[in-house]
Amino acid sequence: LGRFGKAIVAKPGGDKIGRRRLDTHFLGFKYLGAKFVRDPERDVFRIEAEQLKGCYMLLDEASITGTANIIMAAVTAKGTTTIYNAACEPYIQQLCHLLNAMELRIWFYPI
Repeated sequence: LGRFGKAIVAKPGGDKIGRRRLDTHFLGFKYLGAKFVRDPERDVFRIEAEQLKGCYMLLDEASITGTANIIMAAVTAKGTTTIYNAACEPYIQQLCHLLNAMELRIWFYPI
């Protein structure tokens, strides 16, 4: 989404891990200015944005993968993004360190 301005996401599943929410991802992308629509013919979700815009957002679930996807999209957004209730697992911290090493500006303040 951040790189090409569009993405296609298939419904999760295919195993017995259990319920996996997509709304955290979608809400984060929506806050950044993306539009998404379900394509019932292909049973996928299309997400599009010409230019993502930084914002303040509060996630209702501290999703690890949702936080990672939102961070990676936010680094391509114009402006500053602040994510409240973000996941703070070591994986997320490592991702932020990696993005900082790539000369992107990420501040991470776990609470």
